[in-house]
Amino acid sequence: MPNLAEALKNDKPYSQPLDVRVICSDAQDARRFILSDGNEVVECIVYNDKLLHKFTVDGNVVIINSYVRKFSHKKACLEIRNNTKVILRSEVAVPEEILKQGQAMLNPDAADFVKLSAIPTSPLQKLVSEDIPKTVQHKGRELQVKNIFVKEEDCRCRVALWNDISSTSLRVGDVIEVTNALTSRFQEESYVSTTRTSQVKSEEQATLN
Repeated sequence: MPNLAEALKNDKPYSQPLDVRVICSDAQDARRFILSDGNEVVECIVYNDKLLHKFTVDGNVVIINSYVRKFSHKKACLEIRNNTKVILRSEVAVPEEILKQGQAMLNPDAADFVKLSAIPTSPLQKLVSEDIPKTVQHKGRELQVKNIFVKEEDCRCRVALWNDISSTSLRVGDVIEVTNALTSRFQEESYVSTTRTSQVKSEEQATLN
């Protein structure tokens, strides 16, 4: 049977069956799981609500017609969409070392804080202005986003707060901490976007934690 390593090289919908075990799930995102075939681990996002019940921790499934989504900043992931089939099956043996790799994907070690001028990691920054939250369309889904602008010393940067994080209570003048964010540069400008695992805290909240 085809394996995950082979599937992740693919740029198109992958029709071959994948025999995998559900290693762990994301407590903050009910659609996000880590899967393994015993040799490889991969992040999996389930967009088909009707199939969510088949993804249980330590459960074993065969996935047919999965989609591979590739990123520039991290390993590719599998997506379960409307035409994907998921069949329950007998146990897939996964070594302890692979199980630990899967857990580490959901719970990575915290990054060190650095200066805003040295991102891609995100330090404490002062909020200097913010936009009104708005709704945007992405791949047929409505997403909430709010842009804020932060400053540290002579560096200024836009931070896009997505979905639930867009409603975070912040005020102009707050010193904030942004973690687990994505960064990019365009025309010598730095940009930061939050992810599903991002956290945005004011300096007071960061101190309390």
